[in-house]
Amino acid sequence: MDFIVKSLTDYGDDKIQKLIDESFNGQLQYETECQGCKKRTQKSESFTELNLSVKKLLSESLDDLLADEILDDYMCSNCHKKNQAKRRMQLTKLPPIMNLQLLRFVYDR
Repeated sequence: MDFIVKSLTDYGDDKIQKLIDESFNGQLQYETECQGCKKRTQKSESFTELNLSVKKLLSESLDDLLADEILDDYMCSNCHKKNQAKRRMQLTKLPPIMNLQLLRFVYDR
């Protein structure tokens, strides 16, 4: 999907770029919380596709994508120490046409 979007963007027509943005671009937000000082930082990004692990149900795949993640050795910009951090992702704006990429290979330690 990213290749198609980039190819159409390189075409140079503003109408095409606007149509692509309105149709395929969504917004997500990462929130990271330092477990030492409890400071939360947020970062927003746009996306054109979501990469989902293959589960039995689509809802399980989405739950897996949005589950909290523990980061070890997180360098906090507030307390300037390496701590564990909890990171979560939230979908803040869904596009009218959403591309879901299913990951066929999963790394499992």
